[in-house]
Amino acid sequence: MSKTQVESIIAMLTGDEMFKVYVDGKFMEPLNKGPWNVAKKYILPGDFKVLAAYITNKKGPIGFKGSFSNGVITEPGAKGGWKCVQKRPSRAWILPSYNDKNWKPAKAHKGKNIKGINNKAHFIHASKKMGRRIWCRRVFH
Repeated sequence: MSKTQVESIIAMLTGDEMFKVYVDGKFMEPLNKGPWNVAKKYILPGDFKVLAAYITNKKGPIGFKGSFSNGVITEPGAKGGWKCVQKRPSRAWILPSYNDKNWKPAKAHKGKNIKGINNKAHFIHASKKMGRRIWCRRVFH
C-alpha cells in the first residue's frame, strides 16, 4: 500500500426497523441485509470524516449500534463522540461541514448483543429511547 492510500475501515452496524448510513454525505449500502438484530457490514474509506445514521422505529426502544475495525464503538456521552437528536436537522447533517455543536451527546441503553458487533457497544439514541426517529452522527479524526 502506498503512502497516499488509506486502509479501509470495516463497520458492523445495526439499527431498528429502518436505518440509513451516510459517510461524508454519501449514502452507503450494506454488504448484507437483515432485521435489526443482524449486523450489517460496511466497507468505509479509511480517511472518512463523518458517519451519520438515520433510524426509525414504530414501537419499542429505538437505537443504533455498531463497532468499527479501528476500535470505535457506539457509546454514550461526550467521550464517545456520538451525538443524536430527535428533531429533523437540516439536509446538511450528513456532511462533514455541518455544525452539530447544538446536538447533545448520545444517550444509550445496552440492549441485546448482536453477533459481529463488539459486546461493549451500546444502542445509542437521543434523549428519549422510545422515540420514533433519530438522527445520529460522529466526527472521526
